[in-house]
Amino acid sequence: LYMRTCYQVSPVFGINLIDIVHNDQSLEELNIRLQDMLSEIVGIMENNDIVSLSDILEYELKPLIGELDNYLDKILQNIKS
Repeated sequence: LYMRTCYQVSPVFGINLIDIVHNDQSLEELNIRLQDMLSEIVGIMENNDIVSLSDILEYELKPLIGELDNYLDKILQNIKS
């Protein structure tokens, strides 16, 4: 749902995800990382590797999702202006 909503920002509000930047990384790049990580998580789950799953969730996915607030704030600023 997040990804679909995110990609509707461009046609609805005329905001390009590559122009939403935080810490030298665009929202487009962050979404690619997120998609890659979710694919990796699926593979880990298929292999029943609980240790790797907990590591990727805690040390990689959690911080990545924590960054989304910064990007969402920037999208809202662009919509308001």
